[in-house]
Amino acid sequence: MSHLFDHYSFSKEYKKNQRVLSHPFTQYDAPLTHTMNFLKSIMGDSGFDRKYGVMLGSLRHILKGKEAQAILDAVGFSDESVTTSDRHGMRVNYLSDEQIKRAAAIKLLRHVYMVHVQGSTDIWVVSTPKSYQRFISKELEKTSSLSLMQRAKLEDVNEHFSEHQRKLIGASTNEARRLVAKTIMLLCMDRNNANSRIHRIVRRWFSGESVSAASVKSDMNKILAGLKKIENVINSNKLIFTDMPYLRTGNRKDDQYFYNSIAFVFGSMAEKIPIIYVEDAFFNASHTILGDSLHWTNTIIHEISHLILGTKDHRYRFEGLSPDHHLMPHEAMNNADTWSIFCLDACNMMTQYQKAYFNFGRSLRPPVAPPVPPKIPKVAKIPKISSKPGP
Repeated sequence: MSHLFDHYSFSKEYKKNQRVLSHPFTQYDAPLTHTMNFLKSIMGDSGFDRKYGVMLGSLRHILKGKEAQAILDAVGFSDESVTTSDRHGMRVNYLSDEQIKRAAAIKLLRHVYMVHVQGSTDIWVVSTPKSYQRFISKELEKTSSLSLMQRAKLEDVNEHFSEHQRKLIGASTNEARRLVAKTIMLLCMDRNNANSRIHRIVRRWFSGESVSAASVKSDMNKILAGLKKIENVINSNKLIFTDMPYLRTGNRKDDQYFYNSIAFVFGSMAEKIPIIYVEDAFFNASHTILGDSLHWTNTIIHEISHLILGTKDHRYRFEGLSPDHHLMPHEAMNNADTWSIFCLDACNMMTQYQKAYFNFGRSLRPPVAPPVPPKIPKVAKIPKISSKPGP
């Protein structure tokens, strides 16, 4: 994963464009440069600022139908810009390094969406064009000549995440927020009751059945503190969802693991902004018995636990998460899927079969009872009629 972070992490793209936006845009295309100068503060040190989120829609409106030309006008490009001849003797116009950086900043914000979650909570979805194989600044740096290809890149608005998918990410984040908040409430209410349902659930996923009630209560305090941190991230208005354009082709053998993943993060030590990289498998829940909605919600809680709590992937839910059979209690406390499945269980979001499956794993899962054939009603016997003649 290190080579991905060193060259292609979104936090690096974010900081690069943050520096570009700190300098005012000159007055080439009045509506666009005015909007960009207003948006210069949208990229704060801790993430996007929701105060300026509504202006992103204005930016897209201004660019609509003239994406490439409006961006080129805004960065001060004209036919009188730097020119030279290529190896075939053809006259070629070149964007300066500064113009490329400014064009990339405009293009990036054009593909940033503020998605409403609930109340005063919003998230951000960065949906760059599907054809890109790098983040925008690197995609435009590949060639500085203003060729038809370069114009096509600026004109391309066929985004990786559809509007429907952006809404799904928002709805799943809201459900994650609701489940985490409800689990916090349950822990606060029954922390001191050793016979409560929440105590049994903590034993099922974190503590194990053999430890004392005091140990369970200690674990509950740790879980409560961790869930409050997860809740703070969701409610921070700073959470960003994007994908890794570098993985869209899946050509590199070393990257197959990430290409086939549901989602991943680099962690708070590597990225100070909370960023979740969502890959194509996120929207395909056919491989899980949770179903679409819970699969998405579980993934978001799972990834945020990586981000803020530094959890690991000691075991995934389909391998079995039982602290009595598969994980030591200290491993369960540091296991991402344990945190997310615990929230689902606490909020009564799983069936008994799902609980058993995730507790014991697919190798020890309870056998599925064969279907009971329908009972066929017995037909009353018809008395035989004698063929002998009567007396």
